[in-house]
Amino acid sequence: MFIRSLAIYIFLVHLLFVGLSSYFVLKIVMGEIKPGVQIATGIVLY
Repeated sequence: MFIRSLAIYIFLVHLLFVGLSSYFVLKIVMGEIKPGVQIATGIVLY
């Protein structure tokens, strides 16, 4: 019983860690990409 609950605990902590890290990575990547996309669309449209 203890091993099963430990495995579930490790899985949930891993899921939380992966979720938070992917959120911050996506936030940083979107912040870097957005100005470049705006510049590129401005050049194409004008």
